[in-house]
Amino acid sequence: MSDKRQRARVQGSWAKPLHKPQQPTGMPTSVSGSWKYGPRSFEFHQPADPIREIPAEKVIENAADFQISQGPTGVSRLRLIPGFLQQEEADWVFSKLLAELPWSQKTNYRMMGSAVADIYIFI
Repeated sequence: MSDKRQRARVQGSWAKPLHKPQQPTGMPTSVSGSWKYGPRSFEFHQPADPIREIPAEKVIENAADFQISQGPTGVSRLRLIPGFLQQEEADWVFSKLLAELPWSQKTNYRMMGSAVADIYIFI
């Protein structure tokens, strides 16, 4: 019986390990940039782009059009019309929306301990 067939038949932890051929001495043992060879270490480099800062909160009291944010999907604008609803009617509309719309609030904690509340409304 040939050696190849015998090796294929003998299996398990009790089988003797196969002899691995020696690597030629002219070949490098680790190749730079390869996923397979040599130890790799990670070095942290500070990103070139500045980290986006959260804008400060603003209180809007005057009637005008305001640009809230500008992102890749476009500009978010808000138009404030003071006195559009009376205080009692605005409270009634708010309570109805709060009771009828499915919504959830999640709090995200940042590294420095500050918390940001995100509110999701499911329409």
